[in-house]
Amino acid sequence: MHRAFRQQGRYQQQAYPIHQEIINDYQKLLPLMQEASLPDLDTYDKLMRYQTSLNNQLSKQIGELVELEKTYAK
Repeated sequence: MHRAFRQQGRYQQQAYPIHQEIINDYQKLLPLMQEASLPDLDTYDKLMRYQTSLNNQLSKQIGELVELEKTYAK
């Protein structure tokens, strides 16, 4: 067997435990990262109500714009 292939095999054997440790650490931290990226339910509820309010305002403004266009298009 070529010496380069033997060395590559040794490096892979040495790297495997390190990679496995990194994967295990990531799997332990993943639930914490997911939880940290989401707001609590109270804040989420407020954001949803705010979004609904903005959507309603936008819809009203678009309706008024359509009516103005009808009025002045004549």
